[in-house]
Amino acid sequence: MKLTSDAVRAIAPVPPKTEIVVFDDDLPGFGVRARLSGWKVFIVQYSIGNRQRRISLGSVDEVNVDQARQMAKEILTAARMGE
Repeated sequence: MKLTSDAVRAIAPVPPKTEIVVFDDDLPGFGVRARLSGWKVFIVQYSIGNRQRRISLGSVDEVNVDQARQMAKEILTAARMGE
């Protein structure tokens, strides 16, 4: 799914799950983590060697999708460059 404002609002875990992560189809590694309580945060996930990293980019209430996507691109580019 392409993450848009409407898509992000619709993301919610279905009980018995208490948390889900949904990734964007256009930018691999960029996603949203949503909890049953209604809390949602943008994330970026990448690997360095055998280790996976997941960074929070900010709450969906504080950061819009376009800002989060741009931050994720910058982080993913830096990770690919070895920073």
